[in-house]
Amino acid sequence: VIGVHLKDWHKAFEDYKQSVRLWYRPLSPRQQWFRAVFNFRQRFLHWLDPLYDPQKGEFHLDRAIEEANEKFGGLEYLHLFDWGNCGQYGRIYGRTGDYDPGEYWKGGWPAFEKAVREVQDRGVRVGFYIEGYLLEERGKLGQAHGKQWVMWGADGNPLYWPNSSELYACPWIPEWREVQTDTYRRMVQRMNADGMYLDEFGFGSSWRWCWNPNHGHTVPSNGLGSEGGLTRMVRQAMSEVSDHAVLYTEECPADINSQNQDGSFTYAMSGHRTSGSVVPLRLFRFAFPDFKCFEILICDQPTGTWAEGVRWTFFNGDGIWLEGAAEEWFAPQTLEAIRKCHAILREHRDAFTSDEVEPLVPTEHGGIFANRFSAPAKVVHTLYNSLWRSVEGEVLALPHQPGNAYYDAWNQAPLTPRVQGGVAHLRVRLEPRGVGCVAVRSGAAPGSGETQNRPTH
Repeated sequence: VIGVHLKDWHKAFEDYKQSVRLWYRPLSPRQQWFRAVFNFRQRFLHWLDPLYDPQKGEFHLDRAIEEANEKFGGLEYLHLFDWGNCGQYGRIYGRTGDYDPGEYWKGGWPAFEKAVREVQDRGVRVGFYIEGYLLEERGKLGQAHGKQWVMWGADGNPLYWPNSSELYACPWIPEWREVQTDTYRRMVQRMNADGMYLDEFGFGSSWRWCWNPNHGHTVPSNGLGSEGGLTRMVRQAMSEVSDHAVLYTEECPADINSQNQDGSFTYAMSGHRTSGSVVPLRLFRFAFPDFKCFEILICDQPTGTWAEGVRWTFFNGDGIWLEGAAEEWFAPQTLEAIRKCHAILREHRDAFTSDEVEPLVPTEHGGIFANRFSAPAKVVHTLYNSLWRSVEGEVLALPHQPGNAYYDAWNQAPLTPRVQGGVAHLRVRLEPRGVGCVAVRSGAAPGSGETQNRPTH
């Protein structure tokens, strides 16, 4: 649909959101608990700082909680990556008809289930990784069906993950869809999983088109159709056995496919570093506020000193994906930024999980941008200073009502506005390329006024 509009882009954006409401129907109810996840922690049983001791045959998932509480200011979600490894056969994930990872743990599935339950009992949700495309050819399924299910590239050669024995199985194949669907269903049911992951889905790139003429699809296939169909089947299967488990993918999908899942990871801030854009905005977040995203700043390598990326993520009111040993993969200033942003997001999670959000609302200073997040009796604005110098002055002008309480959530200090003509002019200080946060609460005393929303861990 192509249209013409006057004035700024907000009118076109609102028209788009209105048109989406005519057809957008999520397959399952969006989970409020998932929207309130801000620190999403990825850990491993066998890699980096492993949570499984093969010598003693012990799981130590509790270590992930202790580390996150100390270094990141807490976590709401623990994502287990390599639970599906099967020794010499590689990553199998216990897919239907293949090797069982439980046979490679001392105590088997009961021991793993017990360790996961202990984490959940402490108020932390737990989810599990499964590859959306890759099938290990050393496994039973790979040996039996790999040559028939494998995707072909444009050159007619089968597609493999680089330098590995994992092949790309075509999502159009009915038998492969059935395997994936049943595997997700069984895993959710067995583990009482809070969430499941479809890796590599969401990009919709031509690199994942299939040129194999034996699969019954057009040549080449289209990744949006193949991924959308398989994701829909998996989501429906999960709903059959759980009323709370969520499904997420590696990248934020096209709007029509986003109906089939609950959220995703995203590389939006990483892309912003080289995009030339003035403001680090992830617009999809404001078009579909109930679709949860977690920003991957740097994938499978240390985040290092990039604290600015953490602050950009906060500006969008998004969650963050955290991987790697805290003190080895994150510089002190980056850890400090994560703790600070997490505390504010948790403190005001009623606003940051609201459906009433608006990107780039007016400000009173050039180079300063603001996003608005509204909850009953409260409005929160995140601020971004795009300038290479500090700014101190009146940057927001908001409607004033008697009894309003104004609070600088970033600096943890009450604000006294200059009120004129029913408008409150708010003065704050922003560091160069820095962020801020202002909360306005109706009819409350100055201060954050959010003790009932503070995290319990």
